[in-house]
Amino acid sequence: MRCVALFLIFSCQMFYAATAHVANDWLAIPLTTLVVIAALKFFRTPGWRAGALLGSTVAAGLLTKAYFLPWALFAGGLVVRLTLTRRATLVAAGAVAIPVAGLAGPWYLRYLLLYGSVSGMQQSVAGIGPAQALGAALDLPWPRALLASARGAVWTGNSSFTSFSSTTVTATLFLTLAGAGAWWWSSRKAPDRRAEWLVAMGCLCFFGALLYANALFYAFTKGGIYTATPWYPQTLAAPLACLLSLGFVRAGIAGRLIGSGLCLASAHLIGATYVVKLIPMYGGYGEGNMKAARLLRWYWQDSSRWKGVLAGTALGDAGFILALTAIVALMGAGICATLCLSLFRREGMQE
Repeated sequence: MRCVALFLIFSCQMFYAATAHVANDWLAIPLTTLVVIAALKFFRTPGWRAGALLGSTVAAGLLTKAYFLPWALFAGGLVVRLTLTRRATLVAAGAVAIPVAGLAGPWYLRYLLLYGSVSGMQQSVAGIGPAQALGAALDLPWPRALLASARGAVWTGNSSFTSFSSTTVTATLFLTLAGAGAWWWSSRKAPDRRAEWLVAMGCLCFFGALLYANALFYAFTKGGIYTATPWYPQTLAAPLACLLSLGFVRAGIAGRLIGSGLCLASAHLIGATYVVKLIPMYGGYGEGNMKAARLLRWYWQDSSRWKGVLAGTALGDAGFILALTAIVALMGAGICATLCLSLFRREGMQE
């Protein structure tokens, strides 16, 4: 399960686009994972040590990106729930609240005093608040917006926002939804069902914030943009991959077929990202859509020219880039084959 989850995370092109982004998004992805881990620890043993860990990670996240506010609400809801049910003491609750208030509180108070907005987002500073976002949500083309957001979360081409094969991306999204269904069906009899649903609730909380961001962007641009930034959903990569992997292993033959299909799609995506998309894009391919015959001809004819262009645009030796690409493609195929076989082994079925 761990290997499948890691393979799904590291086979996503948007994971690399987000972690290599010139902003704090590279830090937000591991911090989100730490917040989920800290929330699980506090849920299981709600003492002051676990509370201090949860409060510190939430504070670090809030100092990294404003979109950690939904995770702060999620952590706050967890603390209130455990305190009201007397599973957590006031000391443990205070251990969560003090780092958040002491470390991140002054920064967000500054936002409020300077801009009149807790988040400090330019949309909020411009006066676009919940009322305007709600009004925009009523007019927003949600089917198109959700599909575009989902596709953008899978592939955007290093922020070039070029298209990938719609069939491949749609199949990946369909398998992801099927995997989520397999997890939900198998979680009913899971030994740690409440902890798994806690992770799922955190993901749903952030997903709700993404929907709000869609409406906020739509209102701010007066209908020009109806999707949130595509690297935001990458913060859910680790918790979502873990839940999906649990479903693949526990949902019988259907779960294993879905898991194998998603591994195959992921291996194809990461290999084709470099071979079919990024190297031709950075190498000066100028023949329109990527057709197999034309692309092969481009690779073999006048290779010295495109290698020179690639070395200049990618700021690295073309031979080294091609060697790394071959390693990625071969390792992706090999690991994918190993994982697909292991999903159907007797040991894997018993696990």
